[in-house]
Amino acid sequence: MDMKKRRDMQLAYIADESVMEEQARCRKILQKLNFADRSDFDKIAEIAKELLGKSEGACINPPFYCDYGSHIEVGRNFFANYNCSIIDVAKVKIGDNCQMAPNVSIYMAGHPVYPKLSRGRSF
Repeated sequence: MDMKKRRDMQLAYIADESVMEEQARCRKILQKLNFADRSDFDKIAEIAKELLGKSEGACINPPFYCDYGSHIEVGRNFFANYNCSIIDVAKVKIGDNCQMAPNVSIYMAGHPVYPKLSRGRSF
């Protein structure tokens, strides 16, 4: 089983080349978002739509951080204030009219906590 399938099934995985390609795509979009003119709300909304896929009225105040973007689903009128981090290794679903305060972090990832599992991870 490849690592993307393991990740998507919420099994332990290693970020191999195919996983890192997805993260590289996301990081390029985040670069555009986080360095966009903060007064160009239309451009920020366009980049947010590129990052998140379907989004209706999503507004993100940069900086914003995530691993994939494609694993985040937001409802209508989503708002994330400054310095939001969503570690979207697993699916993150946020409903309509959600407004996040500054510095909100959502983590959908973990690491093995038992020594035998955290060392020499071979799958």
